[in-house]
Amino acid sequence: GDTGTRDLVEHVNDIERRVAKLRENADGAVRELAGRADAAEHRLEGAITHAAVVRYDAYNEMSGMQSSSIALLDDRHNGVVLSSILQRDHARLYAKPVFGGRSELGLSPEEEEAVEDALAGPAPPTDR
Repeated sequence: GDTGTRDLVEHVNDIERRVAKLRENADGAVRELAGRADAAEHRLEGAITHAAVVRYDAYNEMSGMQSSSIALLDDRHNGVVLSSILQRDHARLYAKPVFGGRSELGLSPEEEEAVEDALAGPAPPTDR
């Protein structure tokens, strides 16, 4: 009779409430994961993804190519070029900022080569 129908209606209403609650929880989880993915992507934008080292004899007075220029750049081609110039009695370290693959300070041929080599390397896999 009526009791069976009422029990069935209550059961269906209970299921609908549970499904709505599950959907609410799932939507919240999706929003949270999307926020985390956005934050991770934002942090990775400045990560070093292009790097190269060029070794050379700066003064043609020592063997073994002891001087080097290292380019460390992100996907926007921003970063730094570090050059260590070794002489007989001392070494000098130079750091030049790089924006868009260029430096306002002017790059030596070896530093230019390091930047070009870094940017010519295989790009990291991306889904964008």
